[in-house]
Amino acid sequence: MRIAKTVFPFVEERDYYLNGEFGVDKLSDTMKNCLTYKMMFYRFGEVLIYNGYPTGWDRARDAEIGHKDIHFTKFREVYTS
Repeated sequence: MRIAKTVFPFVEERDYYLNGEFGVDKLSDTMKNCLTYKMMFYRFGEVLIYNGYPTGWDRARDAEIGHKDIHFTKFREVYTS
């Protein structure tokens, strides 16, 4: 966001925060619609990491991702590793 603002002055960092917080579990509408977020977490909500944890559990952040239903209209998946 900070790098994007240097190129695109209309980008506002505060739009990506929800109630002053930034994370993968609590998302603002701007973050939910952000292409970077969608690309990072595409199909992540289908993944079960540990038994007893919900699908879409992010181990690094110790939180469940906030938006699991990600679909693309302009892109299609061509390879999954």
